[in-house]
Amino acid sequence: MPTLQVVALGVNALLVLVIFPLRKAVDDLSNSDRALTERLQALEIKIAEQYVQRGELSVTLDKMLLKLDQIDARINSRMDSLDAVKVNK
Repeated sequence: MPTLQVVALGVNALLVLVIFPLRKAVDDLSNSDRALTERLQALEIKIAEQYVQRGELSVTLDKMLLKLDQIDARINSRMDSLDAVKVNK
């Protein structure tokens, strides 16, 4: 009987030495996961705040198209003047 008690005590001691550190490690991982999730959600909010509004995009596109039309007109004007020089020669 005393031998059985010693074995049971040894098993209990071994379990305490193994299970408590494992339990602490699992709790630490859980806390770390929770903190990481919160940081990720904060990042998602920051990214969502940086979207371009439809009105802003429309204004910017209109300006770009106007500038492209001006560039096209300049190119056509220069091409016309080059054609006129070639015809006069």
